[in-house]
Amino acid sequence: MKPYLLIVDDSCVLLAILKRWFEETFPEKPVLGVTSIAEAKEAMAAVPIDFFLVDYRLPDGNGLEFISNVRTGWSGAPFILMTLGMPETENQALMALNPVSSFRKPVDLCELEWALRPHLELNLEKALTARAGGFKTMVRGVLSLDLIQLKCQETATCALEFHNTLDEVGRIYLEKGEIMHAETQGTIGIHALSEIILWQDGAVQELSIWNPPATVTVGPPWQTALMEAARLADTGEDNADEVTLFSDKPIFTHEGLGHS
Repeated sequence: MKPYLLIVDDSCVLLAILKRWFEETFPEKPVLGVTSIAEAKEAMAAVPIDFFLVDYRLPDGNGLEFISNVRTGWSGAPFILMTLGMPETENQALMALNPVSSFRKPVDLCELEWALRPHLELNLEKALTARAGGFKTMVRGVLSLDLIQLKCQETATCALEFHNTLDEVGRIYLEKGEIMHAETQGTIGIHALSEIILWQDGAVQELSIWNPPATVTVGPPWQTALMEAARLADTGEDNADEVTLFSDKPIFTHEGLGHS
């Protein structure tokens, strides 16, 4: 039997949302959802659990105490804590338990996916079959420009999140292969795209899109956007050509996202 991820949250609405999101984002990983520590213990007795997504405030205790008790039986149980807030005195206890991450509600699902994916999907020794077909892969020595162009040619609707060696983060949002928005810390649009292209080392992750930006800051066609970004990267000029669009047009249509 495959081990399960267990979600423990006393909000039935949030639990249903998280469970559905998880099933769509990680379809190859079984998941259970419960609303209390008592139910969590019943689930653990019934099926193997190898990851915990736990709320801090629960009707019969708190998430930290629950995880601490779990660790008594298995010191390596990875977990993520969700909270609307907890006493500062609990921060030291949280760090002592070495969580994968902790999130303040409402949880950013893109960030949650980024935290979960290395633990649930990525295996550096294997190539895994992707849920949409093709291969999951880790390839070294590939330029960011090559990766962006590849996803554009696939007419992908997704977000690409880049992390460089200075712990800077950049995101590029695509709809049907068109680069609609780019952002780094402090920069948006064509200049952010140019900045990301300049990054030589780091990692990139494809993310499901749940909270796309509200406006277009780059715009089609993607070939023109990449050429202009590459020109800016080469010359270091500040005056981009008129490929950057600032408007109130929503970036991702319901059709592009695949849901309403």
